[in-house]
Amino acid sequence: MQKKFLARIILAGLLLAALLGLAACGDDNKQAGGSTVGGEGPMIPLAEYPRVDGSTANLPMMAQIMADVTGISLEEAEQNTWCRKTPEAWLALADGNNDLLLVYEAAEVTKQQLAEQGVELTIEPIGRDALVFIVNEDNPVQSLTQEQLIGIYTGEITNWSDVGGADLPIVAFQRPEESGSQSLFMKLLM
Repeated sequence: MQKKFLARIILAGLLLAALLGLAACGDDNKQAGGSTVGGEGPMIPLAEYPRVDGSTANLPMMAQIMADVTGISLEEAEQNTWCRKTPEAWLALADGNNDLLLVYEAAEVTKQQLAEQGVELTIEPIGRDALVFIVNEDNPVQSLTQEQLIGIYTGEITNWSDVGGADLPIVAFQRPEESGSQSLFMKLLM
């Protein structure tokens, strides 16, 4: 039997609800219990809040959305927010162990695992993210082109002198293959 996940609808709806809550919940509308919309109280009681999972990079956003939607304090939301990490979160969604994800697109290996379970994913971007490349503060290289970054990560460029730096080897770090940020890196850069 094929399982279909239209989590994008739930995710988009929850994010929209949170954003509406943020827009409507200025200091004039905030009560002692937390965020409100038009002074009516929380949009979703904490006990009915969905089981949200995702990537560690999204933990701050997960907590803020929980606080804004349920009306609890940000500190309490941070204590109630957790995640499995990207690949495990996708698999847990397929197993019914969470309700929605705030996560990067699944890596190809994870998509294959899901396909083997009969899961058909519908993925629709609802936001944008960025990749930031950082060098040691003593490195004189101030910027790199996309072509130079590709050269570094394919092994064609191995020395900083090839991109305007000192005659030193480049040590390029990457996330694990199945991580969401590595999937994003492969999709957007490579």
